[in-house]
Amino acid sequence: AIATLSFVAELSAHIKLSSSGEKSTKLPNNEAMATEEEEAEALSRHMPWFTWIVRDFSLELESIDGSTLTADEYLEQALRPQRVTEPGSAERNRLRHALRHFFPNRSCRCLVRPVKNESELQQVDTLPASRRR
Repeated sequence: AIATLSFVAELSAHIKLSSSGEKSTKLPNNEAMATEEEEAEALSRHMPWFTWIVRDFSLELESIDGSTLTADEYLEQALRPQRVTEPGSAERNRLRHALRHFFPNRSCRCLVRPVKNESELQQVDTLPASRRR
C-alpha cells in the first residue's frame, strides 16, 4: 500500500518555499535557509494533516508480539523503514521517509467492507441499511 502513496511523496519534490532557484532561500519572515534539508523541515511545518483511509480493511490490528494496535499505530508501523531485500524496497523506504518527514501530523482510519458476503457486495447500493455493517 505504501507504493500507491508515491504521488504524495513526489509532490514534495516540486514544492518550494520561494520562487528563487538558489540553494539558499528566504522564508516569509526573511529568515535565511542554508540547505535543502532545512527547507524541507520548514515546509513540513506548513503541510496539512495526512489522513490515510484504508478501505475494505480486513486485517487484525495486532503488533508482532500480538498486542492490539490502534489505526494510527498501524500507520506508524507501516511507515517504519524496512530491510532492503527485493527490487523496489529502497524506493518504498524513500516514500516512507518522505511521508514521515513532510507530514508530521498524520492519522489512519480503517473502513471495513460494508457486507461480509461477496455476492451482496456486488449489489451493496441496493441493500437496506440493516444488512450493511
